Amino acid sequence: MAIIYHYCDPHAFLSIIESKALWLSNARKMFDPRVGDGIGSMLVNALAGNQREPQAPNGAATELLLALNVSRRELFTCCFSGNRDATTQWLNYADRGRGLAIGFDTGVLQLEMDCADTPGDARTAEPQSVLADSERGYVLSPVLYGDDSTLTRHIEALKSLVVDGGTHDRTLRARIAAQACEWLGVVAKDPSFRHEQEWRLVYASPADSASAAQSGRSGPTPHLRWRVTQFGLTSYFKYGFLPEAVREVWIGPNYGERAHPRSVFGIKEHHALRLLMVSHGYDQAEIIEASPRFSI
Repeated sequence: MAIIYHYCDPHAFLSIIESKALWLSNARKMFDPRVGDGIGSMLVNALAGNQREPQAPNGAATELLLALNVSRRELFTCCFSGNRDATTQWLNYADRGRGLAIGFDTGVLQLEMDCADTPGDARTAEPQSVLADSERGYVLSPVLYGDDSTLTRHIEALKSLVVDGGTHDRTLRARIAAQACEWLGVVAKDPSFRHEQEWRLVYASPADSASAAQSGRSGPTPHLRWRVTQFGLTSYFKYGFLPEAVREVWIGPNYGERAHPRSVFGIKEHHALRLLMVSHGYDQAEIIEASPRFSI
């Protein structure tokens, strides 16, 4: 499986290692509060162009508009990068290189998920897989960098879902399409950020208990916690992981311990960091120094 990296400052690193948990924060407070609306608008426009009277009471576009307004699920996410030892990641997410990066094995990280089998990949997934991912709760996926050519096949598939079958069960099909738009909105990002090779661990709460039962989910709803950020009150929850999920720990280029690591036969040991990892069960995690940078 792939290794993905969570860059963080020393305080966040210590919290993650000691608690064996990642924080999944409310996506509406991390990104645009109207998560999924952009993709939803693309689908509405595609449906409107498919009808003579898109505003008719039973029109597919109107059904989808109603579903998009009703479907406002709580969406939570934690971000990773496929890039190890990346200057931009150290600068933006790891206290200007004074922090660390935790390398997670995607195969082990997802073992804690409900109803998960293999990581979803919005870049290459068939539209049917995207629909399944949007309903099953937890998904670990590379980010979909939203250029038009990438999104077209998903929009066309969702359009077919709503239109095919006529008016029978159209309300239900529109609701499923609206939820898929929300999910695509969370895993999509502007193509100018493609260099980050970002992954996201996403949790989409069910719209209601009936939706949860219909999707076949098991397990309890995550216990919400609250914190204050620059965006005001933000909800989050802790996603536990197995120690075996941590394969690597990268020491930032400006991390304090780099100045005086313990050396045994010429090998840098980073005694304090190694002691922390072993005492919490991360025996197999490899400790690696980032490349030195003089102007970071």
